[in-house]
Amino acid sequence: MTKSIITALFIVGCSFFVPTTYAASIEYMVRENTTDSTTISDTETVFGWDSQTHASGTAVTYAANEFTLDTGKYLVMYTQEWETTDTSGNTRKQIQGRLQIDGVTATSGASACYIRKSNGDQSCVTAGNSIVDIAAATAALTTSFYKSDTEATGLPTREEVGQNGVQIIRLNENWNYGRYSLSTTQAATVSPTVFDDVVWDTSDEEDTGFSRSGADITIADAGRYIVSYSLPVTKGLGTGLAARTELTSRLTLDGVEVQGTRVSTYLRGAEGTHDGVLNYIGIVEVAAGDVLNVEEIKTDGNETVFYQGGTIEIVQLPPEAKTFIREATSGNQNPPTLTEFARDTTAQIDTDTEADEPAAPEENEADSEAVVELIGDEEESDDPPEETSLSEVEEDPDVEVEGEPEVDTQSSE
Repeated sequence: MTKSIITALFIVGCSFFVPTTYAASIEYMVRENTTDSTTISDTETVFGWDSQTHASGTAVTYAANEFTLDTGKYLVMYTQEWETTDTSGNTRKQIQGRLQIDGVTATSGASACYIRKSNGDQSCVTAGNSIVDIAAATAALTTSFYKSDTEATGLPTREEVGQNGVQIIRLNENWNYGRYSLSTTQAATVSPTVFDDVVWDTSDEEDTGFSRSGADITIADAGRYIVSYSLPVTKGLGTGLAARTELTSRLTLDGVEVQGTRVSTYLRGAEGTHDGVLNYIGIVEVAAGDVLNVEEIKTDGNETVFYQGGTIEIVQLPPEAKTFIREATSGNQNPPTLTEFARDTTAQIDTDTEADEPAAPEENEADSEAVVELIGDEEESDDPPEETSLSEVEEDPDVEVEGEPEVDTQSSE
């Protein structure tokens, strides 16, 4: 007697990993760009993804640079590297990434990166993430990019194979979600020494177990939660506009920093590089009644910085979800060559998984990584599993597919 377990496994914020068994109940699509090397421009432009690496189900389709999504909730993650071969001068480049839903640019899923164009700093990566809510069927989702600097020479081009990808996973609508946003422009903290709260002013969705009062998001039930946020920021128009400015944000629970959640953005100021994005995605362990906050600090700069909207999305993972979180507490993060960064501490692991389930992937480039495994119903059969194509799985959800896993890496730079 054999036991077939339908599973799907992904690394939040770092990569998408598909195990040797595919779930007809888990619908997703992963695509990459293999041929387009378009030069970035000042105009926000939709960029497509010409190659599909793997997919399951019919909730996500793709044609003419657009993903079409059925009604529901989706985890969306993308990454794109940009590079200039121009080594003359030391001018600055700043590139923005955005998600568009039915042609409307969203603040959720925003990203940004910066190039100094000096001393080998010729490339950067835009990486964005969001949990989007598609209220109407057949909504179009696209990724768009543009440069926000004013320098016209040495324009970066889109990198191709191996340095880009977009992943879309349909989530269970019956899970509990909390989604909040900033509906107005507001000033970020001016303190270089004290973290201040990001004060959300709109509750877009608040299922059982979530409540908000200003900046404080109270989570009633203990468990593990996917947390994703995006905060586009821009500098004011004062005398410090050209000064270097850096912002750092983090998550806290009941005022205590959650390790591995710090992110930052750099606003150089020169050549119009005034805009950046604070964005994060990861799995957070929450105790019953914890208050979750996003906090931000301006570590450098004398010009006021403003949030240009912003969103946070939180979803409670079901108890049967298997998670693995590993951290790095030491080590050199500035090697002169491409180096695998070792993690030395396992913060959390579920050990009650089946012996034949795929092992957790090796370390990636982020300071911490989170893996979640979504397990469907177990099915017993007296017959050995048959080799079947993925299209056949979609027709028959009881069939298991064996094969080598495919990996699409998403940097969290």
